[in-house]
Amino acid sequence: DPKSPNTLYAVHRHEARGLGAAPPSREFSFLKTTDGGNTWIDISQGVHQIIESIWMSSKWLNPKERSYMANLLLSSPTSVVIDHANSNIVYITTSAGGAYRSDDGGKTWKSKSPENYLKTLIATFDRFSTAKCEGRKNCKTGYKLISNVFATGEVDLSFNNISINPSDPKTIYLATNVGVYRSSDRGDTWHLLNQGLLDPAVRKVIASSSLVVAEGESGIYKLTE
Repeated sequence: DPKSPNTLYAVHRHEARGLGAAPPSREFSFLKTTDGGNTWIDISQGVHQIIESIWMSSKWLNPKERSYMANLLLSSPTSVVIDHANSNIVYITTSAGGAYRSDDGGKTWKSKSPENYLKTLIATFDRFSTAKCEGRKNCKTGYKLISNVFATGEVDLSFNNISINPSDPKTIYLATNVGVYRSSDRGDTWHLLNQGLLDPAVRKVIASSSLVVAEGESGIYKLTE
């Protein structure tokens, strides 16, 4: 945290190790310290809750399966960014789960992904589930079917990192596999910036007060508009 150097955030992936090791109850933890790392608190619950609540719109998953789905989508964290003008505003991205913003230092979260990502993912998942169970009684699909949804390419969006404009913290940039998105309202709305990219897959975007640079599969690009 630029205003409070003793405040840091960390993401942690849990993996079962060793023969017969029990799988972790949660694959992802989001941690926060306010004393320079001497003690840490787990603030993951808010991120899990927002994903589980959004997946309530799916008619195919029970509460336990929605929890598994949140685990799955959060298991690939890619960036954590603190708004330097307001330390309570924190962003987190996960490759398959999207972009999220907290306005209260990590206690509660809102989905801020472009293209209505989670809603599109849910609609596609439900369509696959319905097709799989057509003509079958008492059919269940489960959260594992999501891998089939990603494999089709119908939902082809992955999230790499967020970068904040230092001179205008409301303006943020999001690197994805389909290009760079820009938001002028902290992620409430997004616009895709792809003109000039030889390959839209962008691994990382970095913003300064006067320069925005994107690292792509085919080179390094500077935003000129």
